[in-house]
Amino acid sequence: MLEKTRAISLHFLRYKETSVIARFFTEKFGLQSFVVNGVRSAKSKISAAYFQPLQLLEIVQIVDERKDLHRLKEVNLVEPQHSIPFQTVKSTMAIFIAELVSKLTKEGQGNGPMFELVWNWTKSLDNKVDGFEFDHIQLAWDFLEPMGIRPDSATELIGKFPTRNDQQSNLYPAIDEWMLGKSRFPAGMNSRDKQWLLDQIMLYYQSHLEGAGSIQSLRVLREVFR
Repeated sequence: MLEKTRAISLHFLRYKETSVIARFFTEKFGLQSFVVNGVRSAKSKISAAYFQPLQLLEIVQIVDERKDLHRLKEVNLVEPQHSIPFQTVKSTMAIFIAELVSKLTKEGQGNGPMFELVWNWTKSLDNKVDGFEFDHIQLAWDFLEPMGIRPDSATELIGKFPTRNDQQSNLYPAIDEWMLGKSRFPAGMNSRDKQWLLDQIMLYYQSHLEGAGSIQSLRVLREVFR
């Protein structure tokens, strides 16, 4: 059976001489892995760039529930990206979000609200010229809603984890305002504070979701934003 769905590329691994195993977050079926034959050959009609983190795709897949690795009938780029693959900060953010999505979603289980968040965030990031440097933290926070574990206050989000010093505790009121949607980002936060807030969100995920685990790309993010 053939199914058409939107898909967001997360990452890929080289497979045999010319093929790849590509990991997608699909609108209909959640997380899925595909064997794509011959994509690394000179004659391939499919560009390997389609499988870079957060490429927005439309695919036609061959559905076989008995298999863990699926096959593609068609794959088309919805719209080419103009900045994410070519700017270090944006590409690092994309790698982080792709890894986070891989940790939070499950095989064969669609999550429409989360899919829309990633799809729209990616389009917005690609079009932004400035003011985007901490949008990945906002998206990591926004994911808590469709995951069903959104806290109601800074104390609930951070309270069980030790703060670095009293300065972070003083930021709780600003974080509460941000969580309520009254500000774009907590006021008075420098780059180090924002990284600390992201770390708290990651700890919250790990304490509430089995298998959330650690995010390897956080180390690269810290290097980029320090």
